[in-house]
Amino acid sequence: RNQMINGLIGGLSEQQIVANVSANVGLLPHQTEAFVNTALNNYSRTITAQMADDLPPDTKFIYIGPVDEKTRNICLQMAGAGELTKAEIQSNYAGSFIDGGGVNCRHSWEEETAGKDLHFKKLANKRINDKKKLGAWETPQTFAESKQAII
Repeated sequence: RNQMINGLIGGLSEQQIVANVSANVGLLPHQTEAFVNTALNNYSRTITAQMADDLPPDTKFIYIGPVDEKTRNICLQMAGAGELTKAEIQSNYAGSFIDGGGVNCRHSWEEETAGKDLHFKKLANKRINDKKKLGAWETPQTFAESKQAII
């Protein structure tokens, strides 16, 4: 954590932070990269969540990020949900405002602006339908929900 904080304060690049954490923590490079990516993305999502607290409760958000073969089912489902308020997000996708879809997630909830919603919603729903046709769709859980299932 200290390496992450020092890197952020020092204005280091993501690659420099990964190198510092690897050298000082003893994780394998791919483990360090996943740790750093997750921490940086969660930090960014935390800022968005705090800013959302100051917006009107009816403000709509959409889940944005890549829609490709790496995209988790939970991320496809959230992107396919379209415009939701923060309360709806917290109710339907517990913890996702900060955790996204879990470790190494490349997505985030962003305030909806004209046109953004249609693009991600269409892509995500097409991918969901393709997976269902192939029998490759399993009902997803958010990171917070999956942690609760373990406890």
